[in-house]
Parts: sequence; C-alpha cells; structure tokens
Amino acid sequence: MKTKLSSKRTVFLLCCAAVIVVWAAGYGLDRLLVHVKLPRHEVLAAANLPTGAVAGALLWAWAEHERKQRTVIQQRMQVVADMNHHIRNALEVITYAAVQRVGDAPLTMIQDSVNRIDWVLREVLPQLSANNSR
Repeated sequence: MKTKLSSKRTVFLLCCAAVIVVWAAGYGLDRLLVHVKLPRHEVLAAANLPTGAVAGALLWAWAEHERKQRTVIQQRMQVVADMNHHIRNALEVITYAAVQRVGDAPLTMIQDSVNRIDWVLREVLPQLSANNSR
C-alpha cells in the first residue's frame, strides 16, 4: 500500500507549501508590526517567535506522521514473525511425519499441522491486512 507521502513529487510539493506557510507567517507579521510603527529590532523579535512556532508545528506534524508509520511497520513485522513461527513449526511436523511410517500417528500429525497453518492464515494473516488499511 502506498502512502500519500510516497512520491518524491508529493514530498517536494509539501516542502514548498511549508516554505510558503512559514514565509507568509513571517512576512505578514512583519507587515503588521511595521504598520504599528514599532522599531525594527522589536519587529524582528516579535515576528520571529510566531514564525518559529509555525516551522516547529510543521516539523512536529511531520515527525508525528513518521512515528505512526514506524509503529505500523513494527506491527506488520511482528505479524510476519508470528506467521513464520507457526507455519515453520507446522511444516517441520509435516516433514517429520512424512518420514515416519508407523500407524495413523503421522496422518494425525499432518492433519494437526495443516489445521495450524489454516488457523494462521485465517487468524494471524488478517492482522497484517488490518494494519495495511491504517
């Protein structure tokens, strides 16, 4: 699943939008404070704080998005690890049972392993799909 921020063009446009927002905030405050006839150093001091706050808010929003993406990826990796564990164990039993040729025990072992793989595909795999829709 592609995220909204997956293309370089989208990221570039978002960066351009951030530049415009920060510039507009700074320019607008400068114009407002100059219009009030404040001395230049006071205009700079008063305008730079909100401009920095806008830039900080944009950076925070980006960092929060990245944190959420990392969490989703970690959850997906855990589901894949769980699936690997269950399926590998079931396949080992099937392999062992194929070598054993004594009575009905191998058939029971194979059926139990097939049931385990079926369970993993029905119960564990949907967790991965649920994480993809976030």
